[in-house]
Amino acid sequence: MIVGGGPAGVHMSACLAAKGYKNVTLLEAEAEVGGKSLTMYDPSQPDVPHELGTCYMSPGYTLIRNLLDEYDKDIVTCNWKILEMM
Repeated sequence: MIVGGGPAGVHMSACLAAKGYKNVTLLEAEAEVGGKSLTMYDPSQPDVPHELGTCYMSPGYTLIRNLLDEYDKDIVTCNWKILEMM
């Protein structure tokens, strides 16, 4: 049993499932997983997203980049090489 559906809880659940564990339970109090990593919108500026949680990475965060590519590959396309040059 894993308590908390933030990034660490979701990742650990996926790792256990990938290793063949069949009885993995992830408990999350909110309606969506993600923990403090989420996008919120201010009603006074509905077109401006406000990223909460971790939203900046240095070029050295290769493990996190690999996880983003694995979990979010159909939603976000990011060319890490271009970002490193900025």
